[in-house]
Amino acid sequence: MKYIYLITTFLLLTITQINAQKEFHLSQYMLHQPFVNPAAMSSYNNINGALLYKKQWVGLQGSPEIQAFNVNSPLKRNSNSHLGLTVIHDKIGVNDNFYVAASYAYALKVSRKTRFSFGLSAQADLQQSKYAQVQDLNDGNDVIFSQNSPKHIAPNFQYGMYYYSSKFYVGLVIPKLLINTIETTEQNTSVASGFDIKEWHYYLSGGYKFDLSNRTTLTTSTQLKQVTGAPLQIDINAIAVYQKKIGLGVSYRTSNEVVGLLTYQLTNFFKLTYSYDYSFSQLADYQSGTHEISLIFNLVNDKKSLFIAAPRF
Repeated sequence: MKYIYLITTFLLLTITQINAQKEFHLSQYMLHQPFVNPAAMSSYNNINGALLYKKQWVGLQGSPEIQAFNVNSPLKRNSNSHLGLTVIHDKIGVNDNFYVAASYAYALKVSRKTRFSFGLSAQADLQQSKYAQVQDLNDGNDVIFSQNSPKHIAPNFQYGMYYYSSKFYVGLVIPKLLINTIETTEQNTSVASGFDIKEWHYYLSGGYKFDLSNRTTLTTSTQLKQVTGAPLQIDINAIAVYQKKIGLGVSYRTSNEVVGLLTYQLTNFFKLTYSYDYSFSQLADYQSGTHEISLIFNLVNDKKSLFIAAPRF
């Protein structure tokens, strides 16, 4: 059993690295962009956030699983300054990662219809491998699997920019500014942090909203992910929303995945979303797809305001 965990974890981490996804990946990133870009907080003029759950590659033992929470708010009504909090639990096999980030964003008026904002997150990653959870060992006295690995807290920072109007947006994110490695000695292990621009990831995104009729809108978007030494990954998304109530969309990812997306506006404040990823890669023979569900809240104030909101999905 321990070899299954080890092999699965190794394959998942290897595949993740090959596809330039050292960071966690969300199929619904375009639905609540503060999850991936702190600068996107400035496109809201009220308390907002989301709860999300993702189970990747169902049926494959030790496959990635994500629980996430985000909440943001302007410092005051029509404020240019915004604060946010993000908490994410990312689990792959016996490897646990808790991610906590406090974010700040500031928006500048470019013209009557456009805004530019930048955001910065201070992050802490709590990492641990829970070897003691591995069962059915061939050697019950195996020292490696007798206890969990030490907990490590790794600091980091995220930087984002966001240019938007009520019809379009363009965003750029560097999700990790620091490179963290775990160093092991005979006495203990510790986290070493460094700065290497060659190891940075870049997420470039953009979207545009079309008014097809008085009742229907179509929002298209794309995201490009790039890191040195790995192939460029491109997402292309489109979602049609009828009467600001029901949305139906589809995405294609150059890592050979197609995503179906459904959204439903429960109330003025709450939206429920679901997506299903189907992979055409070699992993398709070993798993039955990826499920992702989220509850997005947006405590809209109906009072008139000069505020500009970016396109909403």
